[in-house]
Amino acid sequence: LRRKNPHIAHTSDAALLGEAIEDEDEDPGESVVAAKGAFYRRLVGQHFTRKLLDAVPKIREACSPAHRGDPQACFPRLPGSKLHGPGSRAEAALEFVKYVSTVFALDVPATNFVRVMRRNLLVLLDVGEFSDASAFVNPCERLVLARVVCDFCNFCRDMDFCRDADLLPAASGEVPEWECLGCGSAYDRLRIEERLIEQLNEALLAYQMQDLVCSKCRLMKQDNFSVQCMACAGKYRTMVGAEEVRTQIAVYLDVASLNHLPMLLDLAKWANDCTVH
Repeated sequence: LRRKNPHIAHTSDAALLGEAIEDEDEDPGESVVAAKGAFYRRLVGQHFTRKLLDAVPKIREACSPAHRGDPQACFPRLPGSKLHGPGSRAEAALEFVKYVSTVFALDVPATNFVRVMRRNLLVLLDVGEFSDASAFVNPCERLVLARVVCDFCNFCRDMDFCRDADLLPAASGEVPEWECLGCGSAYDRLRIEERLIEQLNEALLAYQMQDLVCSKCRLMKQDNFSVQCMACAGKYRTMVGAEEVRTQIAVYLDVASLNHLPMLLDLAKWANDCTVH
């Protein structure tokens, strides 16, 4: 073939050489980034955006104040939840948009497409893109009991009564069974309740015994008689605020009430009543 048509062979070799040079000049990193950008443009910018623009108005309608009596249209009552309560103004559709946007934005190449999707969804809810209401905040507090050891297999774990799915109370209101993740044996509820009581007492004692610091220069108060800071005449304040302690007590109240822990419930109620508002 080359003898009969040498120019054809020469042309094909030149084309192959040109393709090889282009392949060598192309940066693999840039091609991967471009591929990810195209993928997220189709996935987030087109597929999920269309579905969410259709789903968010339906969620808002299903969870509107007209359906407030329906338990399926309300946030479930869980320990430490910020979405449930008389003072909560959380809206189901808005919380859904914030959570979906936050999860999608975890991958950096999808950030720009997620930002556009989030802006369009917030427009449907009449919420500003940079308003405080559109900012993602973890909807649940934490109550961790560290280093709980199983009596049967010695499996050690940290128990978070607000976020661990196996420790959350049942929707039926029955007394939940806390089981070891290692062997499936039940924990001693009385011992766990006593440790929670001890932990709450330590938190209250730490609040009462804490040092005072100057609100201006942050200098710690070094005597028991001065009313103002001796360095800058600033006012003293506590290092841990009363509002933070009230929040902790409220979490203990939720855990004790929903998990049927009567001794912890009595202590948390007493601490809540004694806290100065």
